[in-house]
Amino acid sequence: MQWTGGVFFFNEKNDQPTRQDILATGSTNTISQKTSAAAVYGQADYKFDAVWKATGGLRYSSETKDMSIVSIRTNGTQAFQLAKKETWTRADWKVGLDAQLNQDVLAYATAATGFKSGGFNGRAASVAAFTTLKPEIVTSYEIGMKTTIADGRVRFNLDYYLNDYKDLQLTAFDTNGLAVLTNAASATLKGVEVEATAQITSAWQLSGNLGTIDGKYKDYTAANAATFAGKPLKQAPKQQWGLGTSYRLRVGKDAIIFNASAKHVGDHYQNLAASELIKTSAYTLVDARVGYEANGGKWALALWGKNLSDKQYYTGGFDIAGIGIASAYINVPRTYGVDFRYRFY
Repeated sequence: MQWTGGVFFFNEKNDQPTRQDILATGSTNTISQKTSAAAVYGQADYKFDAVWKATGGLRYSSETKDMSIVSIRTNGTQAFQLAKKETWTRADWKVGLDAQLNQDVLAYATAATGFKSGGFNGRAASVAAFTTLKPEIVTSYEIGMKTTIADGRVRFNLDYYLNDYKDLQLTAFDTNGLAVLTNAASATLKGVEVEATAQITSAWQLSGNLGTIDGKYKDYTAANAATFAGKPLKQAPKQQWGLGTSYRLRVGKDAIIFNASAKHVGDHYQNLAASELIKTSAYTLVDARVGYEANGGKWALALWGKNLSDKQYYTGGFDIAGIGIASAYINVPRTYGVDFRYRFY
């Protein structure tokens, strides 16, 4: 048996003035929040024999948030003031089973839970719009295998996952008909992940990966049916893939290293409404790098380029259809650079 355990502590304090100006100057809201969290955790692996190994783990978490909002109108008078403090606790677990079928094949299955603590709607424009969020819970399942082929020169991994989310913290309609940050729905995400690496020669390596996401919203209220029914999950492309290669050319005792990669991300939406205006169309990015490394790694010089095809796509955005306003954020364009590294020890 092998085991590990530990404790975790976190403290944070934020103070932020915010103002929302939509067609007119809005009130200034000063938002303050203190967060303190602590957890204790442990995990153990038990090997029954040369093939089978079981894993079990527990984590107990406690998180407290203390928030206040003071809203001041443009004429200096107070619009509203509120304060709220909540504590959330939860015990999460993990179980797993591994089978080392032979020297080159490992099969595994795991199930685990996790949570994102509750919170508050810090952008509330009134007392009525202020909400307290319940924790967001996920139960994840995973089954897969890791293999080596051709005397270890090729690694091939295959994985199927399913994540079941409850009480997603999203902006939707509450029981009063207000659009607020709330526990709006649940969701199920599932897919396949494949990755492979091949050492073609002692100097040349190839790699590739493929991932899929199939996600669906569920357990939403009738008031939010138009928001979630039949809509794809936001920021969840159905397919992604990547390719990469690396070549190390010996020059005496030094080396020139060539790297190139391509990454493809499928179509996906940036908001719950699946707005076509701010939809991110599928794109492929190509990066490259060539570097010179001195013997022993004492110093190195490299030239690199990112997004070499200068592809443009949306990385985020919002669409307020009711007043005809939409905004999208654009990615970083083609960039070049030089890296120099020197070790003094």
